[in-house]
Amino acid sequence: MKTLKLHCEKVIQLLNTTYSNQLNYSGVIKKIYDSVNEIISAKTNLDKSIDIDWDGLVRTFADETMDYTSPIIFELETIKKLVKEK
Repeated sequence: MKTLKLHCEKVIQLLNTTYSNQLNYSGVIKKIYDSVNEIISAKTNLDKSIDIDWDGLVRTFADETMDYTSPIIFELETIKKLVKEK
C-alpha cells in the first residue's frame, strides 16, 4: 500500500507542476487527480479504486494532451498494476 501511495503522490506532483490550470476544470486531468487522491485517502479499502478504468484514463490523457511519453502515463500504468495486486 505504501508503494501505491508513493506512485499516487508522484502523479499528484506531476499534475500540479505540469497541468495546474486544468485542475480547475472537469476533464481527464481532474479525473486522474481525483482518482489518485481517492487512493491516497483510503486507509485499507481499495474497492472504489479497483472500479477505475485506468486504461481509459491513460488513453484519454494521451489523446487530450498529445503527450504520449509523459511520466504520468508510466505512473498510471504502475498504479494500475499495483491496484490489481491488492
